[in-house]
Amino acid sequence: AAGGEALCVQLDLCEPASIEAAVERVVTRLNGLDVLVANAVRWPYDAQQALAESDLMAWERALRANLEGTARTVRAAWPALAASGTGRVVLISTGVTRTGMAGSSAYATAKAGLEGLAAALKWEGAETGILINTVAPGFTVTERNLANFGDDIRETVRVRTPSRRLSAPEDVASAIVYLGSPANTNVTGAYLPVAGGTD
Repeated sequence: AAGGEALCVQLDLCEPASIEAAVERVVTRLNGLDVLVANAVRWPYDAQQALAESDLMAWERALRANLEGTARTVRAAWPALAASGTGRVVLISTGVTRTGMAGSSAYATAKAGLEGLAAALKWEGAETGILINTVAPGFTVTERNLANFGDDIRETVRVRTPSRRLSAPEDVASAIVYLGSPANTNVTGAYLPVAGGTD
């Protein structure tokens, strides 16, 4: 209704060929690429346990999807972003990489790796004007979190949050829009928590 255009393309973060085909289709359809928001995630239910008790195959799958798959997506999109002249990459991490959470070693490790990826790529993107940053949401009031966490847990998190407010998806989206837009002219390699001051 606002005059925009959307294209839905399926990809599997564990399948390199799927990633490359999806990026190629988007670049071809849109005649280029200016912004990549790497927001896909695989929550490793099969690796959600103490490290000493975890299935290492499940642990490795979590890293392959959440870290390696994201890195492959950025790599596939890099030439088009460089050609743009104003390429922007926003990686979505999590506050769990800083605060921790029992049973989340695979997920937290994978997401922390994204911060290292951004730290390296801020140098590699300099020549072509690509700016790359990381946004780390804290507890965010999504449909999934509303279904999985009761009012008592959400209230406990809220009162321990300096802003006394849980983030809404719109809070996270606003940070992503800024970092991915032409309004961001010189912020790169940044880690931006959207967590009301808890991170």
